[in-house]
Amino acid sequence: MTTLSRVARADRVVESLRERELDSLLVTDLVNVRYLTGFTGTNGACVVTPDERLFLTDFRYVSQAGSWRATWPSTCVGGPASTMPI
Repeated sequence: MTTLSRVARADRVVESLRERELDSLLVTDLVNVRYLTGFTGTNGACVVTPDERLFLTDFRYVSQAGSWRATWPSTCVGGPASTMPI
């Protein structure tokens, strides 16, 4: 999946949020997370707001999640005892 298609998909989610006057969308189903982000791991979620895109996962996916900075600039990876931005 190209970065452009991930951006376009997230942009369409933002448009739908605005049309429905919603503040945010929490995506937890891994099929939908993959559709929006391209993430292929076994633990991830994302939050989309009109102003921010946040991807969440655990420490096992630090390198994979870090490669999406252009599409999902706010990425947090939780370790065994904390959550850290990457």
